[in-house]
Amino acid sequence: MTEFCPKDIQKEYFDIQLKLASDVKLPLFLHCRAAHDDFLQMIKNARQSYFQGKPFRGVVHSFDGTDEMVKCFTDMGLYIGVNGCSLKNQSNLEVRCQNMYHTELHLHTIAVYLHFISDGDQ
Repeated sequence: MTEFCPKDIQKEYFDIQLKLASDVKLPLFLHCRAAHDDFLQMIKNARQSYFQGKPFRGVVHSFDGTDEMVKCFTDMGLYIGVNGCSLKNQSNLEVRCQNMYHTELHLHTIAVYLHFISDGDQ
């Protein structure tokens, strides 16, 4: 069984990193797995708390959330990054990208282990 860092510690240090990004005015490069609701709430809180009057920009990469989350993130000015983890097949690609403008979408094509798999690949 794989053991992960406890959720409360992950959230504590994620918040510290969000604060640091606001202090140094750097864009966010975000990744979320199996914690979408907490992730979205923490991003919203950080935007209101830490980024007042500061640039709020970045990308949510390896995105595998819902269309509603796409809208939440892009409405906040963030970009969506997709790769093989995000897009498992053609129908997933169509659903995942139908509500994104091309200016909000980043394709990750260089990751060897996160490659796009066509319907014919095994």
